[in-house]
Amino acid sequence: MRRIWRIAIPVIMLCGFLPFAPAIPVQAVGTVGDGTAGNCTEGALDAALTGGGSVTFDCHPADLPIFLTSEKMISVDTQIDGGRLITLDGQDATRIFFVNTGLALDLENITLSNGKSVIGFNGGGIYNNGTTTLTNSTLSGNTANTFGGGILNNGGTVMLAATIIANSTSGGNCAGTPVTSQGANLSDDGSCNLNQPGDLNNTADNLGPLADNGGPTLTHLPQSGSAAIDAALSCATDTDQRGVSRPQGLACDIGSVEVRQATYPLCVPRTTGAVTSPLRGGCGDGTIAIEPYNQTFCIGTWTGRLLYLFGRPCDPPRLTHTMPDDGDLLTCVSLYTGPTRWVRSHAQCTVYEVGNTIPAAP
Repeated sequence: MRRIWRIAIPVIMLCGFLPFAPAIPVQAVGTVGDGTAGNCTEGALDAALTGGGSVTFDCHPADLPIFLTSEKMISVDTQIDGGRLITLDGQDATRIFFVNTGLALDLENITLSNGKSVIGFNGGGIYNNGTTTLTNSTLSGNTANTFGGGILNNGGTVMLAATIIANSTSGGNCAGTPVTSQGANLSDDGSCNLNQPGDLNNTADNLGPLADNGGPTLTHLPQSGSAAIDAALSCATDTDQRGVSRPQGLACDIGSVEVRQATYPLCVPRTTGAVTSPLRGGCGDGTIAIEPYNQTFCIGTWTGRLLYLFGRPCDPPRLTHTMPDDGDLLTCVSLYTGPTRWVRSHAQCTVYEVGNTIPAAP
């Protein structure tokens, strides 16, 4: 995903409690680093922020934190692209950015973490006095002293599209001037008053913990059954925060992470109907590949093995199973026959098999 925060504001403070405090005035242009991690420092960032325009990073081909001791005052329109590899870490000691009146800060493919002001205030996510746009983003686990844990909009404009705001540990998700929804947002409380097509208020986010779900940064992955999956009205971005292409299912997911769908075909022999999934390559001779979405399968009562009977009903005692997605499939690889994976639903592999869930990487 290109995670973009477009900010054109009199004052915005990101990632933490947000009172006024001294800031280092800087302007922006240049590249941080020379290809080595040791030269990607706060001083190198300050040096790159000196002249207006675009800032990029040449640090190291790995996720890299740059630890900050002071906030960065944006005094000219600035674009910062972290290349999905950079985290700016306030060390729970400083705000990260302070954007001056009438200016714009574009943040792309970058993570801001552990920002904090030295004095408590309202608004632990975004404090906005101007204009902020969040698209396919996730705000989770933010805190405010009194209100606005996720977003405190102080007379400005906050536009949300396909964004999750959830798990504010105090102060609710939204406060202040109402946010402007552009549709298909999800809040796990009612404080954001989302009111456009596809919006979900008071809806459990069902996000997994902040974890390594692939890609260069930690993410919250929607779990099976999450209302965010396939719920965006359109695909505003062509990749998610990890670089996974969108959409993976019938539509894009709400939030910054797209849930991967099956990467292997499901193969059905015309003679037996027993569903398998090859470890590599496509379906072999005598079998056809089927798309799992909205298909009806039969489940073996004792083995859990899926059968596809080409439209014929399941004969008792087999159970009927309709697949809205492939998140509840289990594949079992025989220890003896190798590359054939028997596909099961809600069952365990036998002692002669090794489990391998779908989706899985080739």
